[in-house]
Amino acid sequence: YGAVFVLGDTMPMLKAAMCAAERNIPVCHIHGGDTTGSIDNKIRYAISAMADWHFPSLPQHGLHLEAMGYPSERIKVVGALGIYAMKDAEFIPEKELRAKLGLSDKPIVIVIQHPVSGEREHGEKMEATLDALSNYRKDYEVLVFYPNGEAGSESMVMAIQHYLFRMFKNLPYLEFISLLRISRVIVGNSSCGLVEAPLFGVPCVNIGTRQNGRIGGRNVLNCGYDTLEIKKSIECQLHDGKELSKSPYSLDIDGPGIIVETLKEM
Repeated sequence: YGAVFVLGDTMPMLKAAMCAAERNIPVCHIHGGDTTGSIDNKIRYAISAMADWHFPSLPQHGLHLEAMGYPSERIKVVGALGIYAMKDAEFIPEKELRAKLGLSDKPIVIVIQHPVSGEREHGEKMEATLDALSNYRKDYEVLVFYPNGEAGSESMVMAIQHYLFRMFKNLPYLEFISLLRISRVIVGNSSCGLVEAPLFGVPCVNIGTRQNGRIGGRNVLNCGYDTLEIKKSIECQLHDGKELSKSPYSLDIDGPGIIVETLKEM
């Protein structure tokens, strides 16, 4: 049967790993060994427990997997695969992208905030973020993306709809990374603010605890759920401006090549 690859820490990936393991099909887990402040941890650990091969994004994550008892010869550090894809991407030109999405020529602020398992008042926390961003309606194109489908997302969607910002349920991959590339700042608690945004020099205001434990770059400024604190953090990131920096997940290795060679060995 070959092998089944699963990436990350979502429920569909867990189901795929369970089905493959039950049928004695080798499971290859990409991005294991991370640590975050959400239910993602439990799902990620469960997938790692069923995996036969591990392809973490950073050496630190590989060491974490070793400490969990997985054999070092089955752990291959490959970096963040999304970064390899972006290096070869043919980005949509800014003028074309703005026309396609119906955007003005104002600077762009991206907002992506998800619920955090174990916490409450998700809608109120979303409102705190949107209250802080209300100050930027006049001078910035504020684009708010819907949260994922985890528990608590319903109240967050209601808050987003109430504030009447430009809303997106999602965007195709190339459109999104082309949008991220020309943005002035990304606000919320999405991992892309820590992993992909620094490649484009896009500052990140990381709100709350969802990414607790995840390694971030120089572009990240952490803050709590308080409206005033969020506003001050946004002001600080906008003032500092875009600064190209290397993502901590951009390693000087051929990650995809490592995976291919491992498959050949298997």
